[in-house]
Amino acid sequence: MIIRAEHDLTQTVGMRGYRCSDGRPLRFQFTDGSYTLPTPPFSDYQMQQVLGQTDVALHPTTPGGDHSGYALFSSQGQWAITLERSGTVVGLVRLDVRTAATR
Repeated sequence: MIIRAEHDLTQTVGMRGYRCSDGRPLRFQFTDGSYTLPTPPFSDYQMQQVLGQTDVALHPTTPGGDHSGYALFSSQGQWAITLERSGTVVGLVRLDVRTAATR
């Protein structure tokens, strides 16, 4: 996923996510540079258990600056991702994640 700043981002914004049905944390893999998944690739379940972090800090950037990485969904279902600044939610997106077979 790519997160692009539309305006100056002068403070760090925290990002976290969860599965709506039970609150299971979503894991993210974000780096300042590029990131390549391990070879051979882990199953989705293994990725959730060993990779990523549950909280991501999106550091200040200028308009048009990007933060890029992966959201590592462990299952299909509804998920939410929140953005927080100084303890206040400033953004929320809900996603309906499906496997290729259920589209």
